[in-house]
Amino acid sequence: MPTVIHCCPGCGAPVEALPSRCAYCGAQVVDSPPLASQPRSRTETWNVVVVGPVGLSNRARVSEALRRFGVSIEDAARFVEAARTEIVMGTQVERAHAFCMALREAGASVVAEERETQIALEPDRAVVLDVAGVSVARVVVALRAHVDIDLTTARRLVGTAPCALTRLLPASDAHALLDALVAAGAQAHLV
Repeated sequence: MPTVIHCCPGCGAPVEALPSRCAYCGAQVVDSPPLASQPRSRTETWNVVVVGPVGLSNRARVSEALRRFGVSIEDAARFVEAARTEIVMGTQVERAHAFCMALREAGASVVAEERETQIALEPDRAVVLDVAGVSVARVVVALRAHVDIDLTTARRLVGTAPCALTRLLPASDAHALLDALVAAGAQAHLV
C-alpha cells in the first residue's frame, strides 16, 4: 500500500505545505525523497508470422488454414494475394508455432519471428483530496482501504482537505483510490 505524502516525523500528523512546522507538535517537516519512479514503458516479446508469396495451387489451402485461426474470409483472401504478409500473434508462442505449422502444411512459405515491442505505460499519478464531503467517516475508511496509515492519521489527513493524499502511485492504484474516495462522497482529483 502507498504511504501518505507528507507527515510530521514527530507525531505523524499530516502536513499540507513544505517546508513548514507541524501544527500539532512544532517539529520541523521537510519533504521526504520521492519514490523511485516506475519505467514509462515496458518491453514485451511479440510473435510475428511472416507469410511469403503463396503459389496459385496452394491459395485455397492457405486461405482455409488462415480461417481456422480466426482470420476473416476477406482478410484471408487479401493475405494469400499479397507478396508478403506479417501477422502479429501477440505473446502466445505456442499459438504462433501452431499457426506456422498449419500454414506450412497448407503449402505456404512461413517464418516465425520474435520482435521486441515497447508498450507505453500510463504515468504515475498522485491523489489530491479537495473536499471530504458529508460523511468523513466513509472517506476515512476508503482512504485506509487503499493507503497504509493508522486511523488517527487518516482522520487528520481527511480533516485538512484540500491536501495531497499520496505520492506518485501506479495509475491503476491511483484510479482505484480516486474511485473509492468519490464513492465515499469526497471530491478528489489526480495530479
